[in-house]
Amino acid sequence: MLNPRIIPLLLVGIALPILGCGGPKSPEDVVKEATYASRDGDLDKLERLMAPAEFRAMLQATGGNREQLAQAMRHSSEQVQLEDLRIVNTQIDGDSATVEVELVTGQGRVRAPTYLRKIRGEWRVTSPPASGGARRGRR
Repeated sequence: MLNPRIIPLLLVGIALPILGCGGPKSPEDVVKEATYASRDGDLDKLERLMAPAEFRAMLQATGGNREQLAQAMRHSSEQVQLEDLRIVNTQIDGDSATVEVELVTGQGRVRAPTYLRKIRGEWRVTSPPASGGARRGRR
């Protein structure tokens, strides 16, 4: 079974970019792209998909060493062996969204939320909200 403490990192870090450019991205698209960029250690793309403060905090965990962070992400994805990522539910409340994702790995399945906030008109992965997240369902 997966350690619940690594779930947020996994959600922001496992697979290949599958979405092309163009048009505004939905919260679901951002979660998928961020997960895939993280798996590949693509920090440039991940930085564009995360809220700036959250990306800086993640980078500071490695003393600001981008290559060390990228290697750690690639190593984590090798250990987890992501087989599938499924969007289970999306809730949007104004400029906040919660996307519940099911990860299927070599070690089993796990569901966890990913939180997003609209920043300058674009959805970005962010920390969990203090008040419990988006409430209105969509899907």
